[in-house]
Amino acid sequence: MGYRAPVGLIRQHQQAERTEFVALLLDLDPDDWQRPTPCTDWTVGDIAAHVLGWEQLLAGATRRTRLHRTLRLLVVATTSRFNIDRVNARLRSRTPDVPAQILAALTNPDVSRWKWRFDRLSPAAQLAEYVIHHEDVRAATRRPRVIPQERLDIALHGVHRLPGMSARNSTQRPELTGREQLLHLAGR
Repeated sequence: MGYRAPVGLIRQHQQAERTEFVALLLDLDPDDWQRPTPCTDWTVGDIAAHVLGWEQLLAGATRRTRLHRTLRLLVVATTSRFNIDRVNARLRSRTPDVPAQILAALTNPDVSRWKWRFDRLSPAAQLAEYVIHHEDVRAATRRPRVIPQERLDIALHGVHRLPGMSARNSTQRPELTGREQLLHLAGR
């Protein structure tokens, strides 16, 4: 995907997508948190905990926070032997299981000031992560939506930079819609 957007625009879409994702989670019934998602073997609660776990490793409002979280990321990656599935499992095991705790952490008022580790490499990757997992939860809870086209284009550009994507099916399929293509590239 050759689409490149200014970092400020990506950041706006990232903030909007995260806000919409958290709003969806806040609207779920307790039973919805146990529903299986298109992300193999993960429930809605697992997805929410996964998003929170990665945020707690990759983002922060201060330089000190980001440095501390980067060191944690290095420890987790090293002890997981740089295997993304092991990293995800380790993060999941260290993140709260209780929806109220996950939601409390995800409604952090500091989020607008966050800077993301790896922003210089691919600022669209985090947007892709949010869009993909937002779609996972929507599919599990049968709540379809229309993704804004510009946001989808940016996410399609960023999906290739997500950890583990090179190991997944990266074949483009022109017969798929943009949303279907994004989910296909993410292994859904």
